[in-house]
Formats: sequence, structure tokens, C-alpha cells
Amino acid sequence: MRLLNSSVSVRPYQLELKETSLQEVLRNVTLLFEEEASSQNIRLQAEINSNLPLIKMDAPRLTQAFINIMKNGMQAMERGGSFESNQLPAGIAWR
Repeated sequence: MRLLNSSVSVRPYQLELKETSLQEVLRNVTLLFEEEASSQNIRLQAEINSNLPLIKMDAPRLTQAFINIMKNGMQAMERGGSFESNQLPAGIAWR
């Protein structure tokens, strides 16, 4: 595969790492999509473990990443379905 001439410029981005609750980020993203999912006959299910410690993250950027995942997942479900997120000890599972 060959790239065509591209003039895309990438500017450096400084992450703003702060101790934040992953549970809170996931809960907020799930709440953001509840109404839209319901109107499309999609069931959202988030298993949020309340025992996870705070972690250093750039919460706005991680939130945007989860929003993109939710949007893509919902767009892929033309006739409804179920969108689940589960926090596992080793990470997050999306099904």
C-alpha cells in the first residue's frame, strides 16, 4: 500500500494526567447514550466495579475514546441488540 502525498500536520499533545475514577468515566459515557440506545432498541449494560482504585488518566481524552467506541458499536447494530462493558481485573471487556 502506498500513501499519496499528504500534508497532514500533527501537533504534539500534552496529556493531562490526573487521578480519576474509571468507574465515573464509564458511568458518564453510559448515561450519555442511554436515551439514544433505548430509541434504537439497544440495551446498554455496564458492569462497573466500585472497588477499582483511582488511576492516572487524561479523563477527557479517554471519555472521547469510549464515546467513539459506543457510537461505532451502536451504528453497527441496525436492528437493536445489547452493548455491554465489563471491568475485569486485567482491563475492560467490550461485547
